[in-house]
Amino acid sequence: MKGTALYALLGECAEIPMDLRRKKILIKYLLKLHNNTNNPAYDILTDQRLYHLQINNKSVYLPLLNSYLQDNNISLKSGNRLFSDYPWPSLDDNVDLSTLKDLTLAKTDLTICSASIIPPFIASLRTSHGNVIYVDGSVREEGKVGAAVLCPEIDIKCFFRLPDGLSIYFAEAFAILNGIRCALNKKCDKFAIISDNMRVLEDIKSSNYSHSPHPFIIHQIRLELLKHAPKPYLIKWLPGNKYQTDFKLIDTMAKEAVSKRTTDSIDFTNIEAIQMIDEWIWKLWTERWTQKVSCAYQSLFLPTKKPLFWDLPRHQEITINRLRLLQSKLKAGLHKIGLHETGFCDFCGTTDNSYHFIMECTAINPIRNKLKSHFAQNHRVWSFQAILNDLFAMTHISKYASVSKISI
Repeated sequence: MKGTALYALLGECAEIPMDLRRKKILIKYLLKLHNNTNNPAYDILTDQRLYHLQINNKSVYLPLLNSYLQDNNISLKSGNRLFSDYPWPSLDDNVDLSTLKDLTLAKTDLTICSASIIPPFIASLRTSHGNVIYVDGSVREEGKVGAAVLCPEIDIKCFFRLPDGLSIYFAEAFAILNGIRCALNKKCDKFAIISDNMRVLEDIKSSNYSHSPHPFIIHQIRLELLKHAPKPYLIKWLPGNKYQTDFKLIDTMAKEAVSKRTTDSIDFTNIEAIQMIDEWIWKLWTERWTQKVSCAYQSLFLPTKKPLFWDLPRHQEITINRLRLLQSKLKAGLHKIGLHETGFCDFCGTTDNSYHFIMECTAINPIRNKLKSHFAQNHRVWSFQAILNDLFAMTHISKYASVSKISI
């Protein structure tokens, strides 16, 4: 409706402002140009002396890129391109994916490995390789990333908090890399690393730098393994098993690592830096949302990455959205755009806005009492914000308004 605040629309639709979207796209492009001197557009990141014009032309894009790198404590590594050396030499004997051959249900949601098979297999690994190292990575929905390493034989329990926005692929590869480093630091003659990420192990096995989403860390893993060679080692794929004690423990450790206060340093390339942009832009948006409050919607809601979907008839969704956007055909909304003299409720004589309609107006007392009972039974706090986010409450309010022919 006319008069609806722009920030309310952005918040309700889970969008960020246009200037931040442009900034995100621009920085991603600048990171791709970084260290890529063969790209004709690389010159936009350099200061140029135009002698014929007697002008020292400063790059306007380099400060923008540097501000992003400084804000996120990123020091970019060289952008040298990696080339696969597969199949000479290869890690065919040291990276074992053979369990896949016995898993006929590997592409279904059914159990792909019997829990009774794993303990004897782990016992045989301890006999042949001495130290069994479990590794795992974890990524939360809000973008926080962690990794963990566990080896009961040599008392290793390591937690790593990684920068926000990185992928689960990187977290799993980082865990494998640090599992190898732990084994080298402990001077293990033999060790076996167990991971449940098939994609990472396939890329390690074949040195797949061209198709790996993070080729530099795969290269680092291979270099660390070469330090241990020719001593025996094995990197083995096994599916996670919540009934096996060590599998359950490493999974818990990876999830706990996400909550660490301090972030561990990693070697950044432009690929990792690009993945962190979304979280950085989101942080800028949330700071702007809380620091520059320009409408009532901002005081009521925080920005969200996912919009709410009601899946109701259109006339009910219109009612719900107008109540949530705090701009409706209630008297206060009409008064705001000059279509009502006072903006007061016909029943109560006070300002007739969304809050008044849901929390105070006598016109909807029957449905309000029913909703209060529902909230009490579910042990939920009765508040304006909670009601606007509740599917049950908003469905009944919108339906009641439709049946009672209340214009909203």
